[in-house]
Amino acid sequence: MDWDISTKKVLITGATSGIGKATLIDLAKSKAFVIFTARDKNKALTVLKEAKELSKNENIEFFEVDLSSFKSILDFLKRFKEKHNKLDILINNAGTWNMRLALTEDGIEKTFMVNYLAPFYITHSLLPLLSEGSPSRIINVSSAMHKGGKINLDDLESRNHYNGIQSYSNSKLMIL
Repeated sequence: MDWDISTKKVLITGATSGIGKATLIDLAKSKAFVIFTARDKNKALTVLKEAKELSKNENIEFFEVDLSSFKSILDFLKRFKEKHNKLDILINNAGTWNMRLALTEDGIEKTFMVNYLAPFYITHSLLPLLSEGSPSRIINVSSAMHKGGKINLDDLESRNHYNGIQSYSNSKLMIL
C-alpha cells in the first residue's frame, strides 16, 4: 500500500549521516515537508543543501539541537512549537555510543540521555502536535544491539561497572 506523504510534516532527529540522512533524502523526494535536527550546524547546512538538490524539494528545514542537553532540547522544542502547529511523523533516529563513561552537563550518562531520555522527552512534548496531525506516526530507530540489552532498574544509566557496548545495547532496548 502506497502512502502519499506529500502533505505530511516529518521531524527526524539526527539526520546528518547514515539512516537519518538517507531517510531525510527519501522523504524529501516524496515531497514531504521534512524537518531535521543535528548538533553540528555546519554539517547540517551541507546536508540541507544536498537534500534540497537531490530531492528538488525546498520544504526542508534544520533545527540545531544537542540531545545531550536538556537546555538545548527545551530551546529546540520552544522554537519548533513557535513555528509549527502540527506534526504527522516523528522519527527518533539520533544516537550516540560512548566507550567510556561520559556525563552530560546535566550529570546524566550521555548514551542513556541521547538514545533514550531525549527521544522520550521530545516525543512526550510533541504529542499535542502529533494529535493535530492525526493519524500520526512515531518511529523509534533502534538496533539489533538491543538483543544484548539488560535493563537494570537500579542502574538505568549503567554507571556501575560501565561498559560502552552494554550501555548502547541497553539504551536501544529501552527505546523499543
